[in-house]
Amino acid sequence: MVEQVNRWRDSQLTDAAAKLFIYRAFVEAEVDVPKCLDRRVHDLYFNPPHEEFQPRTLWSLSNAFTSAFKELDPCRSSAPPRPSGSS
Repeated sequence: MVEQVNRWRDSQLTDAAAKLFIYRAFVEAEVDVPKCLDRRVHDLYFNPPHEEFQPRTLWSLSNAFTSAFKELDPCRSSAPPRPSGSS
């Protein structure tokens, strides 16, 4: 895993490549993510709140997705509701 992170940190992205990745994730639904996070991921990548994520790398893009996910409300149970009168 450490090697993977190091490769991501060394993987420079052009702005166009990062935008395409975000577009594919949300618009083309290549990744199962809530579409409402598209703008937040974009903002976190292009205007990161932490200096550590300033470089335009795959690591920084991954962090933008992770940071946006952390802002979501906890998921509710995906089980369907029980019919009235059942226990």
